[in-house]
Amino acid sequence: VKAVAPLVATDGWLFVVTEAEVIAIRAGDGHVVWRHAAGGVRQPPAIDGDRVYVGADDGRILALDLQTGAVRWEKYVGGGVTALAASRGFVYAGGGDKVFYCLDARNGSRKWPFRVGSMVTGRIAVDDDHVYFAAIDNVIRALDRSSGNQRWKRELSRRPIAGVRVMGHVVFVPVAGAELTMLFDR
Repeated sequence: VKAVAPLVATDGWLFVVTEAEVIAIRAGDGHVVWRHAAGGVRQPPAIDGDRVYVGADDGRILALDLQTGAVRWEKYVGGGVTALAASRGFVYAGGGDKVFYCLDARNGSRKWPFRVGSMVTGRIAVDDDHVYFAAIDNVIRALDRSSGNQRWKRELSRRPIAGVRVMGHVVFVPVAGAELTMLFDR
């Protein structure tokens, strides 16, 4: 079995995305708990609470039950899923249509869209107040995580290569070359 996305390990679980399915493995003993057909998925799954979220090249976002793999809901974003995160009851997705989406994790209903004008790429980071993401226009944005209002944006001189991470009040952005850009979150 060949993984097509980075492995995700969390709270005793390991998730593997192959060309044809998502596999949930109990980390303690390596037992495969469930498999779910999911062709076209290239992003690592996002886990929040009792759900696993996967996004596909065709724009499909699936919410799967963590314990059983059963589908809880399915929604679509335009142009395919280019980045995915889930945190505190929200699912965030970059769409190939150059829009950043926020969905309600309970039922997949759209909370808000934010037109980016460029494709979102790499890891999406979330803290108590904001959601942070990088786009291929070399811009990092911070949006209010519940309303979608832009709080700030920062243009970079180099292409972000892996999205963003946030720790405390610092947003870390790996960029092409030997640099690590650090931004204050406010």
